Amino acid sequence: MTAATTPDVAGTYFPADPDELHETVRTLLSAPRHQLSEDADPDIDRPVAAVLVPHSSYSRSGQVAAVAYARLERTHPAVRRVVLLGPSHHVTLRGLALPAGTSISTPAGEVPIDADAVRELTATTPSGASRCPQVAINAQAHTGEHSLVVQLPLLQQVLGPFTVVPLVVGRATPAEIADLLDLLVTDPSTVVVVTTDLSRHLRYEDARAVDEVTIAQIVGSHGALNHEQACGASPVNGLTLWAVRHRLSPRLLGQSCSSAAGDDSSRVVGHAAIAYTRKDHDSW
Repeated sequence: MTAATTPDVAGTYFPADPDELHETVRTLLSAPRHQLSEDADPDIDRPVAAVLVPHSSYSRSGQVAAVAYARLERTHPAVRRVVLLGPSHHVTLRGLALPAGTSISTPAGEVPIDADAVRELTATTPSGASRCPQVAINAQAHTGEHSLVVQLPLLQQVLGPFTVVPLVVGRATPAEIADLLDLLVTDPSTVVVVTTDLSRHLRYEDARAVDEVTIAQIVGSHGALNHEQACGASPVNGLTLWAVRHRLSPRLLGQSCSSAAGDDSSRVVGHAAIAYTRKDHDSW
């Protein structure tokens, strides 16, 4: 059984034509790849354990997301699995939801869902209790949900073959999410991608001010975000706790508002890209 993208994602958030999609992604990645090639920062090759990226359409937030993916690309020879978390926009749910299928289809090709991870997350203990009670298979939560699917064509181009653990996040505590990441991320072959947009439908000046506070809070690990600051506050808060546990270093790579793409400057959406790096390849 295959879980495929739906028409309101392919053709809306990114091109539905494979050739057009490939060229769009290549163009988005071109500038940040060039900038990285000329960056003399001694920390530029620290291994990336996680990235936080926006999930609006490519025309609105693709340039910001591409900065994070170009940075991840420098780590990619070691990456074989992506744990992908984004908020639920259409379904109210408790915990985190896996899809029912065995792969996710994009115009760039299918991405296999990691079967080992699914078995691990849905396993039961000898007493019959769920090993990860915060996780359930819920196909409805993935139907029409864009927060995860929009990341895949970018990941397909920077990583090559990989498997994905796609998790739509509803009401979940930071500890529930961090514990799940502890279970799944045990070596450099797995990387975490968390998706969120920031402020929504504010005037440009107000959005920038609000987002500056939110970004400083994320990068400084200063407490939990609320859902006015970020639609993906729940997965971001879980990522923050996990990053603190593992002494990861968050760094802002880029930010923008949707008005940069020509949207009405009186009702913009904020976007940011953040990378979480380890000290070195042996810091596990």
